[in-house]
Amino acid sequence: MQVAAVAEKVCKAKVKNEYGEQVPCGTKLKGECRNRKNHVGKYKTGFCSNGFCEGKSVKSTLTGKAMKHCADWRTCGCTCHVEIDKLFIMTRNPRTFKDMSGYEPPISHYQMPTLEERAAMHAAQKNGAKEVEVIESPNPDLIPVTIKREFNETNTGRQGRGQLEYRVKEFCDAHLLAKSSADCTPKHVAQGIAEKYGIDPPSQGAVDAVFKRWDALGFAMIAKRPTRFIGYTPNGVKMGLDAMKLAAKQKERSSAAEASRTLRGKRRD
Repeated sequence: MQVAAVAEKVCKAKVKNEYGEQVPCGTKLKGECRNRKNHVGKYKTGFCSNGFCEGKSVKSTLTGKAMKHCADWRTCGCTCHVEIDKLFIMTRNPRTFKDMSGYEPPISHYQMPTLEERAAMHAAQKNGAKEVEVIESPNPDLIPVTIKREFNETNTGRQGRGQLEYRVKEFCDAHLLAKSSADCTPKHVAQGIAEKYGIDPPSQGAVDAVFKRWDALGFAMIAKRPTRFIGYTPNGVKMGLDAMKLAAKQKERSSAAEASRTLRGKRRD
């Protein structure tokens, strides 16, 4: 007994090809069409519904300046796009937006702050200040800039959050400037911090953890056996610790967002 093959369902909605011709979508259906964002719509966009159609020139009654017109020729349901589609279909030229509006976008003088500038702003927010002091590098080829922080002593007398890392960098900067022949190990760093600040040496394990974070971040070169600081990476010198941390957080957020979008796409499929 033969089982009749079940025909696959495909989307019959219209989409436009490269010339502007309306052709069946043809996407295999598993629920809602995955290509629905490219379907030719039944309704006009806000631009076309207000008379700002493709191929026309309309000026603002208030400013007298040319208005921006509808560029969504693929999916907008207005007949203005269909009329221009015909020209490209006849000439078999790839369909492009026909801008006859004369519109010129306003010039913005805003510039996106650099990572370094944003890192300084973040540091200022943590300190509760409008600005923070950026300590210039004593040797720009070897040592990155430092954003000076104010740390609050804890009730237990332990160092404030981030204070150890700040002091470790301070010591490592001095180590490079002095061209010391001693290995810059966690023990050496802990002893140096204790001598400078007149405190008990911080935990060698805590200093080692700072080194590991720097190594993972790509901020510093950390050797093993014994674990020791060698120097800052080229990116570390160029960007600085705070900017590299900010860049890593942004990359992590972007990766998480992309993973979430991928997961939602798989669920729809």
